[in-house]
Amino acid sequence: MVRVKKPPMEREAELVEAARQLFVENGYDATSVSDIVKAAGVAQGTFYWYFNSKEKVLDAVAERFAGKIFERIKRVAESDELTPDRKIWAIFEAAGSSVEEGGKIVEEFHSPKFSRYHDRIARYFLKRLIPVLSRVIFEGVEQGVFDTPSPEMAAIFILAPGLYTDEDIPFEGKKSIEHFSDEYMDIIRRVLGLSPGSGPAGQ
Repeated sequence: MVRVKKPPMEREAELVEAARQLFVENGYDATSVSDIVKAAGVAQGTFYWYFNSKEKVLDAVAERFAGKIFERIKRVAESDELTPDRKIWAIFEAAGSSVEEGGKIVEEFHSPKFSRYHDRIARYFLKRLIPVLSRVIFEGVEQGVFDTPSPEMAAIFILAPGLYTDEDIPFEGKKSIEHFSDEYMDIIRRVLGLSPGSGPAGQ
């Protein structure tokens, strides 16, 4: 069978996507380079032309994962159809659904072995999302929806805990992810000066 020659960027993207799907379904440790090249339909040597190790393709997968979440959030933040308070909750729903789509690899990012990837993604989001969320909050303050003196500081306070879970934070006693989420949403309401009943269910 004649192997189709593709542009390097297209071939690299196919390898990253094949790796992403396998990492999501099976996890990083359970996926081999042989699995990736088989899924991508290329020779083993082709993989090593683009990536010198499985860890390097994970770098690319993590970067793409973070980029896709950011683009989803940015689209919500720039929407002309949502009010500022609805944008806040829609942003977190967009982020949450993206994390769920991440499957097993997202679970692994929270383990000590992958701490550098977790921290890298956290820094990526803090750097890019603070300006985006600040604009949404400023818009809400101008419209009288939010009551906070510093939109940028409010954005920092909102984003920082959202990049972690109860698995990462040494709470006194174990908290369920639902309990963590409820308390987190309450903090968001307080920071923005929203009423206790406001939130995703009230959209």
